[in-house]
Amino acid sequence: MNCSITNCEKAEKVRGYCKHHYRKEYLLKIHPLYIIWQSIVQRCENKNCKAYDYYGGRGIIVCKLWRENYKEFENYMGDRPSLKHTVDRINTNGNYEPGNVRWASKQEQQRNRKLRKTNTTGIHGVVYNEKCKRYRTRISYNSKTIYGGSFKTLEEAKECRIKLEKMYPAK
Repeated sequence: MNCSITNCEKAEKVRGYCKHHYRKEYLLKIHPLYIIWQSIVQRCENKNCKAYDYYGGRGIIVCKLWRENYKEFENYMGDRPSLKHTVDRINTNGNYEPGNVRWASKQEQQRNRKLRKTNTTGIHGVVYNEKCKRYRTRISYNSKTIYGGSFKTLEEAKECRIKLEKMYPAK
C-alpha cells in the first residue's frame, strides 16, 4: 500500500504515510515543536547526523526528562514567539535542559556563540591584531558587521564592545 499523500509512490510505513510524509504531515499536526525536539535529539545522539560533531560529538546531551518525555519539553518551552525564533542554549557548552534553553532570534543566537579558536581575548567581538598591535571591536547587526574601532588596551576595546551591544541590541 502506498502513502496517502497524492502522487507519493513510496510505501506506507506509519499511519497511512511514508516515513517522509509521516514526519512532515502527521507529526506537525500533533505540535510544530515536536519536529524541533526531534532535531535536537538527532544532533545530540545520532552519529550519522551532519551536526552531530558540533553537539553530541562535543558531549552535549538532551536531559533525561526531556529525552524520555517530549511533552515535558513542550511544556517548558511553551509556544514559539515567531517563526524567526529557534531554540537556543544559553550556555553554548551546556546541555539541552531546563534553565539552559530559551527561544531566541537569529541575532540573539549570533551573539551567544562559543568563542572562535583564534580569539585570544576571551571576549566576543574583540580580537587582537598582531600586525597593528591593537585590539579591534566589531558587532553584527541586521546581517551587517559594524566596526567599533581599534584600541591600545583590552580594557578600552571591552568598553567599546559593551557600548556597541547597547547601541545595537539583539532583536
